[in-house]
Amino acid sequence: MRGILEWLSRFKHDLVAVRGAERVTIEEHERIFQAISSGDADGAATAMTGHLRRANSFFQSEAGVDLSPES
Repeated sequence: MRGILEWLSRFKHDLVAVRGAERVTIEEHERIFQAISSGDADGAATAMTGHLRRANSFFQSEAGVDLSPES
């Protein structure tokens, strides 16, 4: 887990520096938080899955890295 966190911290600055990325990420986190706060487990799972898919897709396109399970 520590290795993943260290890896993420190295890329954080570059990813959030992309215009609009921080706003989108905050909005996604707010949706996740609201679903959890209201006890909506399905909504939280859906919001988190959407966030992770978007972030993964964004990272792959920006960094030129393929993180799909098939690779």
